[in-house]
Amino acid sequence: MGEIIKLPENVANQIAAGEVVQRPASVVKELLENAVDAQATRIELRLRSGGIALVSVIDNGLGINSSQLALAFERHATSKLRNAEDLFHLSTKGFRGEALASIAAVSDVVLISKVADQSSAYAIRMRAGHQESIEETAFSQGTSVSVSHLFFNIPARKNFLKSVSVELKHCLDELQRVALLHEDVHFQCFHNDAIIYDLPISSRHQRIVHIFGAKYADRLVPVKEKTDRFSLSGYVIKPEFSKKSRGEQFFFINKRFIRSAYLHKAIIEAFEGLLHSGCHPGYFIEFDINKAAIDVNIHPTKTEIKLEDEYHVFSVLRAAVRHSLGRYQINAPIDFALNPTLTPSYQQVFSEAKTPKIKVSSTFNPFKQNELYPEAFSELYVETDAQQIRIDGQSDVKEELWNLDTMKSFQWANKFIVVSGAEKLLIIDQYRAHQRILYEAFLKKMTLEHLGTQQLLFHEIIDLDAKEWVVFETIETHLSDLGFEFERNSEVLVIKGVPEFFPHKESTSVFKRFIEEAQMMNSALSYSTADMAAKVLAKHSAVKKGVSLTPEAVTELLTDLGRCKEPYLSPFNKRIFVTVQETEIIQKLH
Repeated sequence: MGEIIKLPENVANQIAAGEVVQRPASVVKELLENAVDAQATRIELRLRSGGIALVSVIDNGLGINSSQLALAFERHATSKLRNAEDLFHLSTKGFRGEALASIAAVSDVVLISKVADQSSAYAIRMRAGHQESIEETAFSQGTSVSVSHLFFNIPARKNFLKSVSVELKHCLDELQRVALLHEDVHFQCFHNDAIIYDLPISSRHQRIVHIFGAKYADRLVPVKEKTDRFSLSGYVIKPEFSKKSRGEQFFFINKRFIRSAYLHKAIIEAFEGLLHSGCHPGYFIEFDINKAAIDVNIHPTKTEIKLEDEYHVFSVLRAAVRHSLGRYQINAPIDFALNPTLTPSYQQVFSEAKTPKIKVSSTFNPFKQNELYPEAFSELYVETDAQQIRIDGQSDVKEELWNLDTMKSFQWANKFIVVSGAEKLLIIDQYRAHQRILYEAFLKKMTLEHLGTQQLLFHEIIDLDAKEWVVFETIETHLSDLGFEFERNSEVLVIKGVPEFFPHKESTSVFKRFIEEAQMMNSALSYSTADMAAKVLAKHSAVKKGVSLTPEAVTELLTDLGRCKEPYLSPFNKRIFVTVQETEIIQKLH
């Protein structure tokens, strides 16, 4: 073992910064929480290049005395904690005394502050954890903190930052979490001098609407419950507006945003039977719990907590949400696809039941088409326009999977295509197969060709919130290349044209799906965006299960699938077909 030494202060600060400051959003979180703890009623957040170039927070709070400016950047220096006992009675967001020291260790920081009883403000400049200057300046009461050149002295960490749009989205996430909790504070957010949010002092319901858009005014279901141990209040989003992407799930405990997979499960159970497959419920739930019954000193980000009696909280939360959904008459949807011919007539209802007589021809073979039974399966096919959404142009034909000259194929249950061979059956999911075909065709069109545009007779109008606008700007160029035409009108997106192969009626739903998929992307690289767009278009355009296909359409689908580069899996990595061997059938019959 080598000689043990004490690390230099600047090295220790950089190590500590790695836990607290992971990206610009970490700086936003810490500075906003400090502003709230300073009892500010107005907070302004300014960002440049997604926070990579600059994060600036200006507040009208209590300020910092000039004699303590340098001390504020020392590790474990805080005004919010005096002894260990205070850890169990925290009423502030910050308490570790690490945020400013960690931020200053990996950036350039200028902090200006003025308290009420001082005639002048003072500015302190820090670079890589070292004080460069402190001087008198002009400033109104409150504090301004500007953080620039983040990670300039740690190039490896800087290289891990994502694109401007991705980092901006994370910064807006942090702003939302703070702003949702403090509706009594006026928040403003600017990016590259363009205003993104202007959130005046309001009620909790209004604050949610201001952040996520006017459409949420009618989507919120209030939830409220109080026990002898804690109280909860807030809103859940009606189940029909649930999304496949996460981002509208907010738990707050004692004015602090927290993450809890355990409490999330309580919400899921409360929504049982109300959600579509793969969708996540949205909620904004705040708990008021005895400070001594929770422990927030788990992680430097302070988003993980331990509850003294979490099972009780789980049970009450689940019951409260169920009660609210029931109270506002939100019930599980019942959708019976009932064939009108199966509805009994008045005479049938009141007539005496008779034993049905069934006559079956022992010689009937549905797989055999001849003069006696020309109606076998061919008459079950009806003409559809499923082929019309297929894109031509894949001319690179490789060896097909199946020899259609010697194998018979037919559609089964309007969901599957069965290809029969000498010793096996291939059962193909028609929806997944068509997804694969369209996905590869769309991707080729987007990356290698310029698509034409068809103008819409009636323009489609889509409402987007601030985060959705950020996501849209990420994929805007690729959607234009695909053939979409749109313009920004006030706070809405107007779709004026769509790709020439695109179904008009689905433009709004597909656009919303684009936004949801892009929000789940970890990177905004062009190939990822193109891949996402191709998947969404394929999913919406593919022939659905339950649609009957003509024999010609079946053959064409099989041929196109055989030409695909990856004919075995759908774009979403689901198996397209399974093989049933003759030996398996024989075994099942014994």
